[in-house]
Amino acid sequence: LASAGVKIEQPIYMGGKIQTGYRMSKLANNIYRQNKRLTESEIVVATSKAYANMVKAGELLKVANSYNSLLTELLRTVESAYRHGVKQKNDVLKVKVKLNESELNMRKAENALRLAKMNLCHEIGRPIDDDIETTTDLPVVSPEKDAQHDIFDRPEYLIVESQSDLAKENIALAKSDYMPQVGLVGQYGYANGIKLNGSKLIDNWNFLVGVQVSIPLYDFGHRTNKIKLAKAQYAKALADRQYTDEMLSLEVAQSYNNLDEAFLEKQLAASTVESANENLRTSRLQYEEGTETLADYLEAQTIWQQAQQTEIEARINCYVKWLEYRKSVGKIN
Repeated sequence: LASAGVKIEQPIYMGGKIQTGYRMSKLANNIYRQNKRLTESEIVVATSKAYANMVKAGELLKVANSYNSLLTELLRTVESAYRHGVKQKNDVLKVKVKLNESELNMRKAENALRLAKMNLCHEIGRPIDDDIETTTDLPVVSPEKDAQHDIFDRPEYLIVESQSDLAKENIALAKSDYMPQVGLVGQYGYANGIKLNGSKLIDNWNFLVGVQVSIPLYDFGHRTNKIKLAKAQYAKALADRQYTDEMLSLEVAQSYNNLDEAFLEKQLAASTVESANENLRTSRLQYEEGTETLADYLEAQTIWQQAQQTEIEARINCYVKWLEYRKSVGKIN
């Protein structure tokens, strides 16, 4: 006996499994897209920070060179005055000590710039020994006083939201096992039987169309336990969502406070630079006129250098805190 056939089944009603599966696939796709967004924002922030650190290292090197130039010029002046008997040997030694410290600081600044370049190359996927150059311009940032300090655009928030919705849909999927299932069945086949007295008993094609209904009765509690498990997973997803929401809100508040403080620090540092510039100019004039000591003039130069360094660090830090705040509210594109 030989037979062959084709059977086609078309579900009509599956207890809600089809609709639930479709909604679950949309939620899973949204989780994937938000994870992609999260990864992209992390890359943007990490790369931007590496670029900002390289800019900072370059500007600090310029300050170190300027400070060294000030001391070099002062040393020539003091040595000339010493040769003419106007200054003492001790004054020359004081300037040389400061100049030696300046040489060391210049070397440190050069090394910091080289490491910053290597780090930036690493972040952007280039060989770390590439010699790259950057401009000293960073995007102009402004205070976010009128911004909405919420978490609803953050990928992390949208991920946990979709995960909790997915767990909820899983309950509906488990409950669908209790529902009757209806399907349309179509079968087309051919049967070829044995011969008897020279005639085949079976040799024909057949076609069958019908409706198939499946009604679950009793499975020793398997489906009930499946629903209980799905509900427990949904409760856990809700708890995880609440915890994540609170942590994200805390992060937004902290990042905004950091940004607010960074803008104030930047403003104060800029004011300090103006005062340091004027103090250095006045101190130089008074030293040349002989109304100020060398120690006071050296201190004015040191204050000027520190003010310049503080202003650079405050400006770069303000940009970094702005990046972190934008990421905390899901605004990194």
